[in-house]
Amino acid sequence: MSEAAPSNPVSLVLGSAAAGASFGAAATTAGVTLFRTLQSETGPLSGDGGFLMLTAGLLAGIGCAFTTAWLLAKRVPDLWRRGAVGFIAVFGSLLLSGAAAPADALGGTGGLVGYLLALLAAGVWSLTRARRAAGEP
Repeated sequence: MSEAAPSNPVSLVLGSAAAGASFGAAATTAGVTLFRTLQSETGPLSGDGGFLMLTAGLLAGIGCAFTTAWLLAKRVPDLWRRGAVGFIAVFGSLLLSGAAAPADALGGTGGLVGYLLALLAAGVWSLTRARRAAGEP
């Protein structure tokens, strides 16, 4: 690779994985929030509509987690290590997405929105830390 290795690779990897996990979980939580909002306005969704909506949110979260971590860790010299960072972000995203259930049970749609905002804030914070560790402005 033509790019120089980062000055702080551990912070870069941790920040990339955390940002990917946070943004991936935020995408999944946004899908769950949309599902719950439509469910409360129209009643139970008929057919496979609800299943497809939740599946689309989950797949979007997985894709967002891996892509975010992969792109942030572009200064990591080995491709397999970048892939490992991406898979760690996917696993973290799935764990954080599971916490949307208690947020929904305790606060309903408002709880989901609050959890979504917290995930976005954590993602932005991790993103800035990863970019700073990579030496980007």
